[in-house]
Amino acid sequence: MTLSDDRLELALERTDSVFFEIDAESGAVSHLGELDRLFGVDEAAIPTWEAFERRVVHPRNAAEFERSVRRILSGEIDEDSIEYRIRVDGEVRWIKTDVYAEPDPESGRRYAVGIARDVTDRKRRERELETLSGFLRSLYDVTTDRDYSFEEKIDRLLAIGCAELDLPYGFLTRISAEGVAGADDVTVPVADDVVTGAPPSDRQQTIVRAHGSHPELQPGESCPLSEAYCRKTIETPDLLAIRDAGAAGWDGDPAYERFDLGSYVGGKVIVDGELYGTLCFAATSARDRPVSDAERSMVRLLTKWTSYELERRRSTAELRDRNERLERFASIVSHDLRNPLNVAIGRLDLAMEADRSDATADETDAATDETDATTDETDAATDETDADRREHLAAIDRSLDRMDALITDLLTLAREGESITETGPVALADCCRDCWVTVETADADLSIRTDAVVDADRSRLTQVLENLFGNAVEHGGQDVTITVGTLPNGDGFYVADDGPGIPDADRDRVFEAGHSTANDGTGFGLSIVREITAGHGWNVRVTDAESGGARFEFTGVDLETSATELPTGDDPRSADRDGESASEE
Repeated sequence: MTLSDDRLELALERTDSVFFEIDAESGAVSHLGELDRLFGVDEAAIPTWEAFERRVVHPRNAAEFERSVRRILSGEIDEDSIEYRIRVDGEVRWIKTDVYAEPDPESGRRYAVGIARDVTDRKRRERELETLSGFLRSLYDVTTDRDYSFEEKIDRLLAIGCAELDLPYGFLTRISAEGVAGADDVTVPVADDVVTGAPPSDRQQTIVRAHGSHPELQPGESCPLSEAYCRKTIETPDLLAIRDAGAAGWDGDPAYERFDLGSYVGGKVIVDGELYGTLCFAATSARDRPVSDAERSMVRLLTKWTSYELERRRSTAELRDRNERLERFASIVSHDLRNPLNVAIGRLDLAMEADRSDATADETDAATDETDATTDETDAATDETDADRREHLAAIDRSLDRMDALITDLLTLAREGESITETGPVALADCCRDCWVTVETADADLSIRTDAVVDADRSRLTQVLENLFGNAVEHGGQDVTITVGTLPNGDGFYVADDGPGIPDADRDRVFEAGHSTANDGTGFGLSIVREITAGHGWNVRVTDAESGGARFEFTGVDLETSATELPTGDDPRSADRDGESASEE
């Protein structure tokens, strides 16, 4: 069976191929197939293979192309295969040509026949795989080098990404609630609205690390998320890739106006199921080609590694904190518990010695039957021994109470070292009044100047307030006045007293476990306050109250209602409870 020229033309058209024949003597070329579609020229423009070389073959491949054809036509070789570039309508294509020598048995003339095929897609895939392979080697080298810090690794990977993507700017961002953009322990939960809906307007984007010279994309630079490309990135399930921002309709967008980026590709960085930020690459000009699959894979790998590394760092920090807490507990158990235990043991030995003395005295009385005067002296000695025994037992009781308080606070401190995951609205005034009933406050007064509702774990917040109230009474006296109110900027609340206050030199130490200026204090109360505060994601500091006492300020608190300082005045809801007063002013 033979194929007609029409059928052969159809087959060549379907395969993006051209069949050709070259006369070795004249150099003339004849073709079958759509020459114009494959090479961008018509047959009349390339009557010879030399004309084809001049008009079609890329200059960088011309010499190799000529050498291959001449070797076939001269009879030096009988077949050859060559790949070369051509330029069609400004686009570079790759062509693979297989050529075979074919002598004419009748005339003896030599011909070269062959087929040319468009292999641009294959060559592009090969280049992408080669690029990706090189990128993976670089990624491995950087990420496994123990001499680099996390920041140095990020900087080097951003530089590598910029080089591979041919984009000058690379940056890692942090996205968080407004006002806490720089906090290392703050993340934004990845809820459904983060992925599929518009982000809340109060979020901030902060540049954490960066490569390139863009003035707005430098470490520490911050802006509202509503003015950043990243707001679209976190709404996109996969990567956000923009080849030409102007053509894609970004003109007039706040992000385009602020950063003037013509091309962009970025993905989300997720840490422990929560949105940390984004990892992005960009340029002020548009790209001349779309983001390829291989380039997308590079950006995905970088975002994944960054996410995993941040998770590892967080886990390492938590483990370090846990180990430090265990070391503190071990120190406290070996020192603070040993002291009251030694007292109890020593007093118990003295009490037992007193019992042995009583037994000896009884035996002596029974054996000697001395005079009444001697008996009176013995009775007096016995009374003295009984008094000593009671003193010893009272000291043992105090030591055991001290140990019980230490153990209770230790267990509480261990529990408060854990993260708080479930919170809800808590009326601060109600919580204060409930705590006031349970704390031994003597003649102290409570003044509540807020109607704020905070987002907190009520049980843990109760422990904070109880410890602060007890601490104020312990150090400020039985008639101390404690005030609870909202901070002027609405970022949190405070607990203040009119006691002697805390000296500046001691303010950094008051939150340390075991630190106490009271003889019978455990030194854990304020340490528990600090742990619970950290578990909520808040911050606490101690400063001077207006009255000169101590004032504990809690910031980073989510106040769910608009809360302002209430004016001073009597409140009909105030009530005395068992000699303790609680008033809301």
